[in-house]
Amino acid sequence: MFVGRDTEAKGLLSGIGGAGSSRQAVGGAPGVGKTTLVQSVKAAAIAHDYWATQGRIPFYPDDSVERVLGRILEGIYEAVLTARPHAAEQPAMQRAQQYVRAFRLTGGGGSLSVAGFGGSLTQTTAAITPAAGLILDGPRVIRELLDLALANGRGVVLHLNNLENLSDKGVANAADILRSLRDPVLLQAGLHVLLVGTAEAVTAATTAHQQLRSVFSLLTLEAMPLEDVQALLAARYRHLVLDARRAPTPPAAPDAVATLYPLFHGDLRGLLKALEEGVSLLVGLVGDAPGAPVALRPCGPRCSAATATCSGRRCHLRASGSSRRGPTRSAPTRPRPRSGCGRCGK
Repeated sequence: MFVGRDTEAKGLLSGIGGAGSSRQAVGGAPGVGKTTLVQSVKAAAIAHDYWATQGRIPFYPDDSVERVLGRILEGIYEAVLTARPHAAEQPAMQRAQQYVRAFRLTGGGGSLSVAGFGGSLTQTTAAITPAAGLILDGPRVIRELLDLALANGRGVVLHLNNLENLSDKGVANAADILRSLRDPVLLQAGLHVLLVGTAEAVTAATTAHQQLRSVFSLLTLEAMPLEDVQALLAARYRHLVLDARRAPTPPAAPDAVATLYPLFHGDLRGLLKALEEGVSLLVGLVGDAPGAPVALRPCGPRCSAATATCSGRRCHLRASGSSRRGPTRSAPTRPRPRSGCGRCGK
């Protein structure tokens, strides 16, 4: 489910559709919605005959050029196999499969004996080092896979995720790896790369070298507007409703969402988690009606839903429209809510 970010999604799709190959970096604060946006863009690209999977290609702090190249080859192989399972018997796919298996079994390095290594399929067995073999032959194998994708579709879309992990050892390390892969891999026709990470990581890595600045476009995601957040929640409620004949009742009132929204500074994941935990804790403790949404209610003049602090002593969470404080101590099966402010605990 994807709501909002229409402009950003259209821009990324235009970048993919407007060139034979593309490299777009998506940066933003943690939890702002980068991965969700890119996943939705991939889904839209698949609908337009591009090949991709729902998987993400991760970065790790100890990565090298060989390891990143191996994951890219694996990602392209999986995209082709997902879109055209019958293509597994083609020579290009079998050659790629040897590298993918070697890469998986050795964790990106080491020595392994595999059959059929080389320019043509044979029954001989040769001892190879996947790292060295990938550097020498990996780009050619990737080219063969992309030719296969272009002959039957419009190309392959890859999602490289969490660039900040790679730049933990320094921006120069991440930038050098990307620069090393620029000509042999990233510029190949038919390959569309979506590079995702924090704004600091993607900006620093893609602008460190002139060779990267000239081929990467950068999109920085800002916090999702409150209106889009409310629309996202409404869409989720409609999606999760058990009886489609009944209108969904929001578990959290819009004013509660509006109160919490600025506290998370654009961290949509954190906001949704807080709402989920808060509503779960209060189920059965508040509200006159079973379907009443949970809302924040001020205790008096000194407690305002528009502020993040509160000096009141008796405010509490109530269901929307409720005028009572919930169950009393005489109801043994329903625990009594804590006294004090539902927002600051005083």
